[in-house]
Amino acid sequence: MFATPSLTPGLFPNFYWLLVALAFLPAMTLLARWPPRKAATPAALLVLALAWVWWAPLTVLWAPDQGAAGQKVWFMSLAIGGAVCLVGLSGGHPDNLHSMRRGWVAGFCVTSAVAIWELATRQHVVDGPWSLTGDYLVTSTFYNPNNYAGYLLACLPYLVWSAIASRSAAARYVHVPLLMLWFVLAVATQSRTVLLGGLLALPLVLFWLVRAAQLRARPFTISAIHIAIAVGIALWAFAGTGPGQQLIADYKSPFIADPDTVYSDDARLNLTRVAWRIFIESHGIGRGAAAFESIASQERVLEVGGLVDAHNSLLELAAEFGLPLLLPLLAVLVVACRTALFVRVPPAARGGAFDLRMVILLSVIGSGATSLASSSVLTWPWWWLMLGQIAALGWLLHRHAAEVSQTPSRR
Repeated sequence: MFATPSLTPGLFPNFYWLLVALAFLPAMTLLARWPPRKAATPAALLVLALAWVWWAPLTVLWAPDQGAAGQKVWFMSLAIGGAVCLVGLSGGHPDNLHSMRRGWVAGFCVTSAVAIWELATRQHVVDGPWSLTGDYLVTSTFYNPNNYAGYLLACLPYLVWSAIASRSAAARYVHVPLLMLWFVLAVATQSRTVLLGGLLALPLVLFWLVRAAQLRARPFTISAIHIAIAVGIALWAFAGTGPGQQLIADYKSPFIADPDTVYSDDARLNLTRVAWRIFIESHGIGRGAAAFESIASQERVLEVGGLVDAHNSLLELAAEFGLPLLLPLLAVLVVACRTALFVRVPPAARGGAFDLRMVILLSVIGSGATSLASSSVLTWPWWWLMLGQIAALGWLLHRHAAEVSQTPSRR
């Protein structure tokens, strides 16, 4: 259960804080040695980190529960600090970014092994009186399937990137079962998070595969036919089994308007209204760290559906910390998209740069879908590490762009 560190109060302990403490000084040293300068994406993340250091402790002063507020600020500081460490240690260098890409694939394999064990045994690694796992099919090392679904969205671009970046055809084919497993586990979570993010990500993934093959002059058509035949046969055989029939039913369940689904939708909508009302009534400065749960618990049970998690992390951030942190966070996502879409690179680096662009865009989709559908991801380090990875990829794109400005004109 320690494969995925969580900083949520009341959950299992971990040593993530120790990793951040050991990595922070070297990361800051490397940032001072190789400053981002004109690299907009990592600069936006550093602005967010500085805004957090300045503003978050102040909100504890007017928070309804100052003890819970201080704890949440500390946990989120560790999570954001991990993202800054990731940017500093990567330095915007391709070798470091490929190492992190392999790390995301390894993380997917570890958590997927736990999820496969859950599907086979109908048991859960993370279980307890505070856990929701008894009501769900698969949660892996997470206590909530929505959070696991968000983590799957975070892993998707790196699975596809590894399949494309592999130099041998055999290594590329190895990733096909991993992508099929990703689809099976994504459906098994029965989460709107992965369904929403997956619908947005699928066209980009298909475009990425086709365009990457063209840029690398690979025989994409033949490979695509082989992969499609293999996937089709595997899915056809799997659909006839008991687990396959269960998977089909799980895929349909979020779209069936049964009483449980309607109740869940109404509860999420009411929680969104509560968060928006808190944000407006605070005049844009927020009601303080950990204020949402405290205020939501005082609302009428029917109004929030008996839940106190915001199920919308962007509005949770707005309700608790206000515009001083919401705007820098949105700026990171906007600047990342602008970098991915508009930064020019030299022709020699066009293939690798296109991969970076697609990873950034898919990661933005994953972070956005997760923040809008999961219970809360503000204290989960992997979500902030995904933002750090986006910034690091944007930094490498800016390095390629610098090569364009240094190339002498043919004229």
